[in-house]
Amino acid sequence: MVMVLGCSENQGDRNYDNLKKIELGMHYDKVVDIMGGATDSIDFEGDTLRFNLKYKSAVGSSDDYFIFFSKKDNLVIAIGDGQ
Repeated sequence: MVMVLGCSENQGDRNYDNLKKIELGMHYDKVVDIMGGATDSIDFEGDTLRFNLKYKSAVGSSDDYFIFFSKKDNLVIAIGDGQ
């Protein structure tokens, strides 16, 4: 019997690779095309932030990944990379 064992990349690593493609000013729709569905989303009541998307981080990160969007135009205004 021959067994082939492979090492698959985990979701946190894929999210990190995709997060590196996200840029400030990028539209929400493009972010979702790159990142896929978020694990969580938080709506804000203030004037500036509309919401953020949360993604599982890679092993060793101190926090999950967050992408913050402007309420005005759904553009990325900040990226939290889990550091």
